[in-house]
Amino acid sequence: MRKFFKRLLYTILSLLFLSVITFFIWAAFGYKAEEPSLTKALKNEHIVIINTGNYISIKPINYKGDRAYIFYPGAKVQPEAYIAKLSSLAISNNVQVFLPKMFQNLAFFGIKKADMIQNLFPTIKHWYIGGHSLGGSMACMYAQQHIKNIEGILIFGTYSGTDISNCSVKVLSINGTEDGVFPPDKIEHHKAELPKDAKITFIKGLDHADIGNYGSQSGDKPSQLTDENVILQLVNATKGFFE
Repeated sequence: MRKFFKRLLYTILSLLFLSVITFFIWAAFGYKAEEPSLTKALKNEHIVIINTGNYISIKPINYKGDRAYIFYPGAKVQPEAYIAKLSSLAISNNVQVFLPKMFQNLAFFGIKKADMIQNLFPTIKHWYIGGHSLGGSMACMYAQQHIKNIEGILIFGTYSGTDISNCSVKVLSINGTEDGVFPPDKIEHHKAELPKDAKITFIKGLDHADIGNYGSQSGDKPSQLTDENVILQLVNATKGFFE
């Protein structure tokens, strides 16, 4: 009997070990930032980009210093992949954007990363949070637990996954008609998780990966928009949100 339990224990430990190895292999094959768009964004004279070991900051040169948006990246997506699109949003809305770096680029390992950002910048008065895909869902979970510190939630290509319907906070959900990862019907199915006055927008031709610049994504549909048009659509969709 003792030998049986030893074998059983060894089997369980072996399976756990294999599961951990499999997970890290899966997480390692993620989505990296496309060099052309990243290089162009880094040369943008209208913004200041600081890349630390814990976060990336995108700040317009005419920034007033009172509003900031914390953006949680999508699953397995390198945060640098969002710099190009978020730079345009930062400039058009005059808001500083922070991209926290997550362990293995998975936001569920860093749901409380927003605490770190807020503690580092105590002079910023108005905080907004959100993100893309899994990152957006994790941002909603954070906001639900820290709603007194958040004035708005801006998510892209995802649903909340957490019931924030009773939270008195501004919410904007931007999605694509060609999103194959979180298609429109799935977004609509989960809209009751958001406050009744939440705004849900669908951009025609936008796919899931269009929110960043990291190439095509498994399960997604082909985009019908150019990168320049995506930026224009996102800027228009977020106009006035941070006011």
